[in-house]
Amino acid sequence: MGLAMKLQSLQLQPGKAKL
Repeated sequence: MGLAMKLQSLQLQPGKAKL
């Protein structure tokens, strides 16, 4: 689930995911 959330975050906001 954690990985899925991270993947979604990257697609939604790549900038925030990098942080």
